[in-house]
Amino acid sequence: MFYAGNGCCGKCCTYATGVARAESLLGPWEKCPENPILKKNATWKCPGHGTVAEYEGRWFLLHHAYHVQSHEFVGRQGILSEFTWNEEGWPEFEGKSPQAAPLHDVSILNVTDNFEGNCLAGTWQWPIGREPEAGVSDGQLLLTASPTGMGSIVAQRTFTATYKVTTAVELNSLDPATFAGLSAIGDPNNALALVVGDGTLQVWSVKKGKHESITKIDLPLGKTLNLRLESWGGQRFRFTYNVDGSSWQPVVLDSFALNGTYLPPWDRGIRVGLLAQGPATSTVAFNQFTIRNQR
Repeated sequence: MFYAGNGCCGKCCTYATGVARAESLLGPWEKCPENPILKKNATWKCPGHGTVAEYEGRWFLLHHAYHVQSHEFVGRQGILSEFTWNEEGWPEFEGKSPQAAPLHDVSILNVTDNFEGNCLAGTWQWPIGREPEAGVSDGQLLLTASPTGMGSIVAQRTFTATYKVTTAVELNSLDPATFAGLSAIGDPNNALALVVGDGTLQVWSVKKGKHESITKIDLPLGKTLNLRLESWGGQRFRFTYNVDGSSWQPVVLDSFALNGTYLPPWDRGIRVGLLAQGPATSTVAFNQFTIRNQR
């Protein structure tokens, strides 16, 4: 029986994997004297929750772990570690540590969605129990608004802690009392967002369900508003915008970047995505969505 123990989650986790054996399910059980048999190394930490698989005589544990450079801001990732059996019949991992190599070219995880076809790509996600009404038509994502909380949300998971995200909102699709924009989301009660609506461009902070507009500026005239979110280390966030393809302009705040360390409660990881907040009769059109990952 492979099992994980100790502090499971977040930046200060101390998780590790042990193993025990018995001749029957009800025991008695004997723990391996070498426990923990799988623990952190320079690339991965807190490995646990494994499933054993055998393939052509080789044995593997499919388990999760945090990458040390992104930890809770990306969340736990699935990796595969091979093990062998020693003379005493116990499983052994080389170096007692995960064997997955760090990904050097993070650009292969980039996302570009121009909303082609007639349905939303399968990589899009939303909060549990809050599936939005969303569709794809003529190269646009059409997201029906919701008056609840931050509104309707569709998002992509992040794979690195440093990245740039862009989208484009069709301003003529915005109805009165409707806000639409780009957000970094820990969960529906914890988020940072750059939104457009009511003739303004605003930065929203949502912390433990408390909603605050950090800044508000008059919206420049144009047909298409391009929004960009930048993240460094999963902890600092900055928003910029441009109108109809003009140069990027920063949203001026009291500091260069916003502190987003509160975003992922526990170990959920940060998603980045689109939102539409307002009457359920309103639909917002987004033209494209990209994620560009960096080390």
